[in-house]
Amino acid sequence: MENTFSVCILYRNQYLFDKLVAELKCNGFVKEVELIAINNAENAWDSYRAIRYFIEKSQTDYVLICHEDIEFKQLTFDQLTLAVQSAVRHDERAAVFGVAGISRKSNRGCGHFYSKRGEEKWGIQDHGRAISLDECFLVIRKNSGVTVSEDLSGFHFYGADLCINSERAGFTNYVIEYPIAHYSEGTLDGSFFKARDAFEEHLKVIDYRGFIQTTCTFLYGGQSSIKRGFSLAVSLLMVKNTLHKDFQKSLHALLRRGYKLYGKNSFNFFLLFARYYIYGRKVLGNIHFIWSYIIVGIIYWKVLYPVSWPVRRLVGDIQWWSHRILKKTKV
Repeated sequence: MENTFSVCILYRNQYLFDKLVAELKCNGFVKEVELIAINNAENAWDSYRAIRYFIEKSQTDYVLICHEDIEFKQLTFDQLTLAVQSAVRHDERAAVFGVAGISRKSNRGCGHFYSKRGEEKWGIQDHGRAISLDECFLVIRKNSGVTVSEDLSGFHFYGADLCINSERAGFTNYVIEYPIAHYSEGTLDGSFFKARDAFEEHLKVIDYRGFIQTTCTFLYGGQSSIKRGFSLAVSLLMVKNTLHKDFQKSLHALLRRGYKLYGKNSFNFFLLFARYYIYGRKVLGNIHFIWSYIIVGIIYWKVLYPVSWPVRRLVGDIQWWSHRILKKTKV
């Protein structure tokens, strides 16, 4: 039987890699799977270069790129195949898949996985259609031709880059129901924010002209300095709302950067506007929930209740006559 999946891993920790490979074999990733791995203990590779290599080297229909520190738990190869095929049946243009990301419909977190905080159920809206995907677990449909950009390097934002390239080529991206465990939070250090700047510059080069959110930051690709300041402010608040281990360090780095680029007063205004954006969405979500109850109530009292009058009258008459008959019988 021909291989259908290539499992591709760029790793540094030999123990975690060996543990993951053993788990893959136990969970059925054997007959239809080829393994492509790169030992990056000397840091000679970056993720973008490795992904281009994995896609070129792969001889299968799907290329699975994952971190060495994930756990499949009881998830099998057959379950992964079914999850991907389900997305493809729903949308034949589906080309990139992940277990967590940002919903294209709601622009909120989307997915189901396990983290150090326990089970994370973000929900899967609109069949999982996503604008960006988390990098811990990515599946690429090889015949789509989707790959990462040549002008980018490093270890961040390749999930968002794949999704953008996929959509620019006419394909779509999906979060699938495949709840792996990923206990590492990654890093939000200086290299992350340098990569963030580089990715925003890349968005300008490809004329993206809009905002894009990932699971840990908010980016803008156009020419407007105001919108770029707003995206930086939203990123700061996203970090502030998490319990990330690099919380304090990244918070101060973003604040210093905002004050340096826009001045203290101007950036504080961006922060105020960003707060309205983040918390306003939560309030609007609650308002939507409340309005649903109001609408259901109006429909019941103004439509269903009046229309049901003959039935209610009949039930009332039956009860009244039953009571009379029982009373006479007792006498």
